[in-house]
Amino acid sequence: MEIKAGQMWICDFLFLKTEIVEVLEKGLVKIKTYSTDGENELLSEGAFEKADVIKYLTEYKFELSITEIQYGGTLENIKEKLRTYRLEDFSYLTETPHWLNKETAEKYKGCASITGNFKKYSNAFSIITNDKKLIQELKALFAKNVELEG
Repeated sequence: MEIKAGQMWICDFLFLKTEIVEVLEKGLVKIKTYSTDGENELLSEGAFEKADVIKYLTEYKFELSITEIQYGGTLENIKEKLRTYRLEDFSYLTETPHWLNKETAEKYKGCASITGNFKKYSNAFSIITNDKKLIQELKALFAKNVELEG
């Protein structure tokens, strides 16, 4: 298992997410752990032996959280546009995309693909994520978006 700064690991059954803040010298890793069942409350933080962090993530079946904005601005910017502007008809959210490239398929295994643009405001976007809460939030925004005039 490779861990590096900036990664977010999710454990759904414990309602936790652990952020790898920094990989330090001498085999230490600085982490922060948050609750995912409410306001993303910071529960703990500290520096631990890399081997202990890997054991913790493995034993409790944490999964690496992937959310990549391929293009289109920030996630908050895209969400705001979804609340404001009607989507083009070719916009889509698929939870089980078919990746043509084997490396891409392996990298994004279990991820949803969200792609689109807006009818009266040009802001094409593409998001790839395995964050279940984010996927549900975007599905709700897509569903509500059809009510906008366009």
